[in-house]
Amino acid sequence: MTHDLLVGKAPLRISFSGGGTDLASYYRKFEGRVVSATINRFVHVQLNGRKDGRVNMKSDDYRTTLAFDSGEIPLPKPPFEIALSAMRIFSPTTGGLDMSIDSDAPPGSGLGSSGAMAVAMVDILSSNAGKCLTRYEIAEKAYEIGHDTLRLPIGKQDEYASAFGGMNEFIFTRNEVEVRPLIRDPESLANLERNLMLFYLCETREASEILRVQDERTRREDPDIMDALHRSREFAVECRKAIESGDVQDLGRLLDCSWQQKKKYTEKVTNARVDLAYQTAIRAGAYGGKLTGAGGAGHLLLCCAPESQRKVEESMSALGVKRVNFRVEPNGVSIEDGESTADC
Repeated sequence: MTHDLLVGKAPLRISFSGGGTDLASYYRKFEGRVVSATINRFVHVQLNGRKDGRVNMKSDDYRTTLAFDSGEIPLPKPPFEIALSAMRIFSPTTGGLDMSIDSDAPPGSGLGSSGAMAVAMVDILSSNAGKCLTRYEIAEKAYEIGHDTLRLPIGKQDEYASAFGGMNEFIFTRNEVEVRPLIRDPESLANLERNLMLFYLCETREASEILRVQDERTRREDPDIMDALHRSREFAVECRKAIESGDVQDLGRLLDCSWQQKKKYTEKVTNARVDLAYQTAIRAGAYGGKLTGAGGAGHLLLCCAPESQRKVEESMSALGVKRVNFRVEPNGVSIEDGESTADC
């Protein structure tokens, strides 16, 4: 079926610990664990049905368009490679469509926008095609698009975070992914949010190169990266405990521990600008923090007591680093007209 109008969104995420253990090169041999939370920043996709069989795609982020016949879907190509890949799976059964895509954060800014894009595309295009997928199915299909179709060296954490929403511990094994929700009461969540800060370093990067090096080192079980990954997994478990107990000071310490291990994945994870911003935040009073994505640039997540936040923000502003206000987003991918395919 082709709907007249569908408006969908998938949340972006911040990651606390365990990144890298969600790559197949790791979790197929060892159990991977990641703790993350979605935030109130989204990838948005809007579909309008057409009767002439044409497909018009528009990307607001890249300020470009693409048009073709619905029966002749092009091979995946930037910046529409995710949308085109999803459309080749869930092509319109009748007519065509107009598609508009935009994100609340710049591509390559470390908030999992590519994974959220894939999740949003799978959800809205499968719904448009009359298919009903669970959140697990949405996450897996979105991962397959990135990893298998586009051959990107990605893990699964971004797709699962965006599909399910909220704050979760994800456990990755060869045969399954377990989703464990964290913090259910509003007071505990509000307390955590008061102690978290997010800063945009005003730079983006291409994560694929960083992840390819990391993935290759993991495949050959380089002792240095394997030790760092094992320790990151342990810190993810400790982060979950600190979040559940409300111990924000210990969470800050664990974020710092996770960041020190992450820097061992590849030398491209950090650079002089990132190091300066992080050290500035710590000197100003932050308990600890880390970059939220593969590394190199993007967003810096900090755990910091409310009474120290003004000094941290002023110190970071002097470096040209901007604070991003956010809340934890409790909901995963959705279609705003109520026709979401998740959990049906």
